[in-house]
Amino acid sequence: MINWDDFDPPDGFDPEDFGMEPDEMGKLYAMEDMKNDKKAWAVEQAYKFYDDFDSLDVDEVVTNLHALIKDGTLRDSQINVMLENMITVFTELEEYEKCHICNQIKIKFDDRI
Repeated sequence: MINWDDFDPPDGFDPEDFGMEPDEMGKLYAMEDMKNDKKAWAVEQAYKFYDDFDSLDVDEVVTNLHALIKDGTLRDSQINVMLENMITVFTELEEYEKCHICNQIKIKFDDRI
């Protein structure tokens, strides 16, 4: 039975051979896990926000976004970041129709600022 705390297991792999401390390997895995979790969260948020205005046309979405700015719920910079993030996510997922609609909203929104 292999001791789980053994930093020199019989598999012949030694992280120090690659200039890493054993705990540094754990940090690298944790960072990659956090990166994947953040990406999954971004995808979830993009679909959630897109669903909020999927049934509306572009002009209605822009009007509603400006109403949110007027009542102090959001700032224009937050909306621009949200739209840019959505465009990035949908481009990576090759959801080009959603990307195109988000891009149209962003252009019309920027024109009205």
